[in-house]
Amino acid sequence: MQDNKEQTGSWVEYTSEYNAHLPALGIRYNGDSKSVIPVIPGMILTIDVNSFNKKAHDSLIFKRLFAPVAPHTTQTEGRSCKSCHNNPVALGYGEGELNYIVEGHSGRWIFTPKYQDNVNDGLPEDAWTGFLKSRAGKTSTQSDVRPFSVTEQRKILMVGACLTCHNEDSRVIKQSLIDFKKVWSHKTRKCIVPFGTK
Repeated sequence: MQDNKEQTGSWVEYTSEYNAHLPALGIRYNGDSKSVIPVIPGMILTIDVNSFNKKAHDSLIFKRLFAPVAPHTTQTEGRSCKSCHNNPVALGYGEGELNYIVEGHSGRWIFTPKYQDNVNDGLPEDAWTGFLKSRAGKTSTQSDVRPFSVTEQRKILMVGACLTCHNEDSRVIKQSLIDFKKVWSHKTRKCIVPFGTK
């Protein structure tokens, strides 16, 4: 009989904010090949084990799993360069301010999340991965999907740093799509790069 009262071991579901922005991106891998795909929160789950098993002490099971999605709409125009390389949501950090700060001859990225960190895993409530950090263990509803590694994040943000000065439609950015290493080798002293890269 339904009497709208909580019971030991019962399922309690809370809603969160619904966002209508472009999705996060992640990696789907198959052996040596990998591709960038859109992902969204698939399951953010907390189970209080102590509520139904007194021998478990104060145990909590917490899962933050994102899921791959196949958008239902298509169009001829793709995402802009900045919507991926300079966007904290696309990188899996969640909403917030992602800024490239230049001080003298060095640059660094700073991320200020919109939401507080969850006490269970230390990530902002809407994040999939940490800012310039990696995640271990199960991170997706699918075993072949994961967030960007630190190395991948740094590469994405390296291009993002270029996009803070160069327009997306500029010749240098268009050339970098063909051969980034060649364009990178011709950078000038005006180029302020992050991560101590020469």
